[in-house]
Amino acid sequence: SFDDAWSDQKGVNFRLSQAIWKMNFAGEYDHIRRISGTQFARNRKRFTVGFYAVRNLDLAVSVEEFDEVYKFSAERSAFGTDKNEKKFSGELYVGVHITDKLRMWAKAIEERITHPASGNAHFKTDIFQTRMEYYISNNSRIFAEHKFTQYGNPAWEPVGSPFDDNYS
Repeated sequence: SFDDAWSDQKGVNFRLSQAIWKMNFAGEYDHIRRISGTQFARNRKRFTVGFYAVRNLDLAVSVEEFDEVYKFSAERSAFGTDKNEKKFSGELYVGVHITDKLRMWAKAIEERITHPASGNAHFKTDIFQTRMEYYISNNSRIFAEHKFTQYGNPAWEPVGSPFDDNYS
C-alpha cells in the first residue's frame, strides 16, 4: 500500500466540521495519486454525525468509503504487492460518562470489502469494541477493554498471540 511519508505522490485532503446546536457534523475527502504511476491512486470519503444533547451521553454515526489501486515490486528483493480494493464501512459509537472520573464507550463497525480484480469478490467483517476508563488524574487512567472481530470466513480468523484480535 502507499507509503504516506516518503513516496512520489501528490494529493489533496479536505476536512470540514460544523457544530450546530448539540450536533457535530464532519466530512473528509482524501485523494492521493502516484507521480511515477498515475494509474495508482487512493481515495477516501468519510462523513460523521455526532449527537451530544443528552447529558453524559455521546452518540455518533460514521460512514466511510475507501478505494485503492496500487501495484509494486521491489527490484532488489522478492517483495511485491498488488492491491485493488474498495471498502465501505459504517460505525455506531455510544459513550457514557458515569461519573466525572468513570467513562464507558462501545462501538460497532461493519466493513464491506470488494476486490474488483478478483471478479468482484465480496468480504465482510464485523467488529465490536468496548472500553471502561477510570481517570486517576488528568493525564493517567486505568482501563479495561474488550474487542471482538468476526470475519466473513472463519478460515481468515487470525489464530494465536499476538495475532488474535479478540481480546479482553
